[in-house]
Amino acid sequence: QLREITPSVLSIDNLVVKSINGEVTCRGLVEYFKAYTKIFQGEELPQPKSIVLATAEANNLAALASAKDSYTKRMELLCGGDTPYLAPRELEKKHAEAKETALAIFHGTRKMGGIEFSKEYAERLLKEIDEAFENFEKLNDGKNIFNAARTPAVFFTLVVLGYFLATVFGSIGLVSFVRMCNLVIWSGLLDIVV
Repeated sequence: QLREITPSVLSIDNLVVKSINGEVTCRGLVEYFKAYTKIFQGEELPQPKSIVLATAEANNLAALASAKDSYTKRMELLCGGDTPYLAPRELEKKHAEAKETALAIFHGTRKMGGIEFSKEYAERLLKEIDEAFENFEKLNDGKNIFNAARTPAVFFTLVVLGYFLATVFGSIGLVSFVRMCNLVIWSGLLDIVV
């Protein structure tokens, strides 16, 4: 009988998506589990008021996680590892847009606890978004090839290359090219020192 009932109970046609305050994601469900686990850890049953507070906390944490996930996905598409360098002003503009979208998602999600209770989580969301933006800025700066061109190793390579070319041009007798190479050598040396 178990072989007959299991497929009928678990078939796609018979399963209904359950919802708590709209559709619940796995991340949201984990937040609910964490909140309720924390309440029921004691020896005694919790007061109904603490269960309501835990539900409100779980609602707000789920909304925070959803909003931050939206921000992170949007910023990953703009300046993730596979994307090219983005100008700092453009990055800040896109950050502001993604931040506003994340805040709209957070405030648009129905939550328990009221505005004052949610205010703490909104501030936490802003803090986490700002921390994530710092990481995206560092990632984007690492893609800037002009930053790499300002290292002493690059200038030292230019000095060595200029010296080599000056020697070659001097042996051929092209004095004007030798002077140009000497200019490159002295410019490179000044850049290394300064």
